[in-house]
Amino acid sequence: MCIRDRCTYGCIDPLAINFDNMASNPCLGDNSCCEYIPINNNCDMAMVLTPGNEIEWNTSLSTASAFNCFGNPTPDLWYTYTTSDCDMNFEIQAFSESNPSIQVYREICPSGFGEEIYCPVSPLTKLSAAAIEGDPAITYYIQINTDLSISDRGIGTLKLIENGCRGCTNSDAANFDPLAEIEDGSCICNDCPGDFNGDGDVNVSDLGGFLGTFGTSCIPPVD
Repeated sequence: MCIRDRCTYGCIDPLAINFDNMASNPCLGDNSCCEYIPINNNCDMAMVLTPGNEIEWNTSLSTASAFNCFGNPTPDLWYTYTTSDCDMNFEIQAFSESNPSIQVYREICPSGFGEEIYCPVSPLTKLSAAAIEGDPAITYYIQINTDLSISDRGIGTLKLIENGCRGCTNSDAANFDPLAEIEDGSCICNDCPGDFNGDGDVNVSDLGGFLGTFGTSCIPPVD
């Protein structure tokens, strides 16, 4: 019950950025007016991205990291993604009226000397995309912010798309990879029956299943 002249409403959560230490009652009855800095405001608290899911991002309450590839940081948010056990191609798409900027770092946060592998070129547009040729089982950190010339804050959407594993897709090749979806030019094709490892000779290395052609050479004689 409020006492006359002492009944004030506001955010009474001390963790909120709009905490009101003069308030005696929670705003809207449940503190729903409280505002918080996003958890993924910092790289080491990056939010895990799920491939195929489009999510919303809002940098209005975030702060700027000390680093980005432009050297002119704006408030940003951080996300993370770990590739599967193959050479995985993936793409990150961001949309915002404030021209989103995507930066990608490899393995560890930039503050821990993570390798910067993607920095956009200007001019930026409302739809930004970063296509990455990922390595197997590697964690990548994604930094999202906006074009400072338009706005230092931004609201938009973010989506990560897995484009498939790279490898040899030729079923006739010695190194055919049944899991590969994207041909990477690595196929080793041989025209020598029994030369399973593609080294130009049928020898002890090819014995498994190829004993019938053991000793045959596929290298033409030198004149």
